[in-house]
Amino acid sequence: MNNKSGNHGHFHGLLNIDKPFGATSRDVVDALCRILETKRVGHAGTLDPQATGVLVVLVGNATRLNDYVQKGFKQYEAQFRFGLTSTTDDIWGNVQTHQCSEPEMHELERAVKQLTGHIAQVPPRVSAVKIQGKRAYQLARQGIDFQTQPRVVHVRSFVLHHLAFPNVHASIECGSGTYIRSLARDLGHEVGCPAVLSSLCRTRVGPFKIEDAVRMNQISRENVGDFLLPMSLATSEIAQVVLSELEVEEIKFGRLIELGRCNEMAGEIAALDEHGTLMAVLSRHDSGRFKPRINLLAAK
Repeated sequence: MNNKSGNHGHFHGLLNIDKPFGATSRDVVDALCRILETKRVGHAGTLDPQATGVLVVLVGNATRLNDYVQKGFKQYEAQFRFGLTSTTDDIWGNVQTHQCSEPEMHELERAVKQLTGHIAQVPPRVSAVKIQGKRAYQLARQGIDFQTQPRVVHVRSFVLHHLAFPNVHASIECGSGTYIRSLARDLGHEVGCPAVLSSLCRTRVGPFKIEDAVRMNQISRENVGDFLLPMSLATSEIAQVVLSELEVEEIKFGRLIELGRCNEMAGEIAALDEHGTLMAVLSRHDSGRFKPRINLLAAK
């Protein structure tokens, strides 16, 4: 299955987009829907309008692989500013100024340590988190009083550098669902000097890197095939198996298949053909054989 299939000229694959400042993630998707003349476009991992950097866009059959892209660890370069609080935990909300002393480096190091690993994090009040079926940002805009509940997120790495009070640069690697705005807020709380996020660039999502990203003004319907990445990248972090031609045919019809060579593998398995093209994501059936959980060969 190539990036551009023979199925009515539809495109299938992933785009590593360098999202510009001011555009919503939905803006990027809508623009690509117009360029590609299809509604089968989605994105994995929302970026705030004021954030820039890697936005992974899924096209055609690749939209079925959103969950796998979402699971990839993210890397960010961020600026925090001390002495401020905000309704949005960044400088683009309603900001208030506070007088506070410059934190000592040992205080910052202690705070960063507290905010690294698996931590309980309260999402910002202006976020996409759902509260009784509604997005938190919708409730906040309506002036409705509510509380966002903490949830466990994974901050793999959190490093501060280039401290020039009241500004500090942070490099962060984290799992899905982590809010960098909340890290800024919580860092300020830990050192007794309020802080907000002042700039943010996502530099990596799993295997998708900022240095390989493409700008929206570079893409047209005529050249998009040059930028589409294979769907196998979405599943690069799970176990993989190469199927024989006969096994590919069995998968095409959704049949259970024997994969004795995969008996020691746990969890889901990305099934590739001999050319490295993703055919399906397999899971183990009660019978011990494997069945397609996502069957890209059968996708319309």
